[in-house]
Amino acid sequence: MTDAPTPAAPIGDDVPERVRPTWRPWEALFVFAIAIVVGNLLSTPFVSRHPTTAQQLGAGLVGEISLGAAVLGWLYVGHRASMAALGVPRRPVREIATALVAGLAMYALFVFGFGWILARILEAISSARHVGVPRQLPNHIVGANALAAGVLVLIAAPVCEELFFRGFIFKSLRNRLGFAASAAISAVLFGLAHLQEAIPGPWQGAVLLVTVLAFVGFGLAFVYERRGTIVAAMAAHGAFNLFGFLVLLRVIG
Repeated sequence: MTDAPTPAAPIGDDVPERVRPTWRPWEALFVFAIAIVVGNLLSTPFVSRHPTTAQQLGAGLVGEISLGAAVLGWLYVGHRASMAALGVPRRPVREIATALVAGLAMYALFVFGFGWILARILEAISSARHVGVPRQLPNHIVGANALAAGVLVLIAAPVCEELFFRGFIFKSLRNRLGFAASAAISAVLFGLAHLQEAIPGPWQGAVLLVTVLAFVGFGLAFVYERRGTIVAAMAAHGAFNLFGFLVLLRVIG
């Protein structure tokens, strides 16, 4: 049996690698199951045959918060001594500023660059006249709904999804595998987790959404690896979502 690969030293201002995560990749299955059960129970007030925009956003918030709470609860109960491995920076402002730039760069690279090319390829190999990313927010995002959507997209999703996909899955895999394999696995799962947002809808849009977000997930893992703190991954995710949120608001409006 060989020793696990030693992670590269982060260039951020903290040194989380001095604490190794004790949670294992398979535990993510239980965390995800808990989040689904809790999320479904708590989102009952928002469920109806024809949900309003507010109900859809409320259910989304509940789902994200349930995921983040499940991760933190599982780690606190079973791995409290190694939770510091997630990485909490001593100077968060600098880490957040750096990650914001990274998040915007990823949007330009993976959406306007790779995403545009992939969309044209999907159009060429199918009968679709136009392939675009499926709308990930409901219509009528105005007033209080716009505020709720902002909280969902810019705070709840970046924080809770990064805790699960990068903090829990990638971190546990990285403790045992190389960076590329760990990042790729967590990235593919991250992309597939958003498949439901493209259903129902054309398969081309689903392929585009999942593939682009898988590349984004890989980029977020790289940010986490280089900065050494989950806060950086959250900030980069939030910056990526911010640009997309502004574009969606313009389109929906």
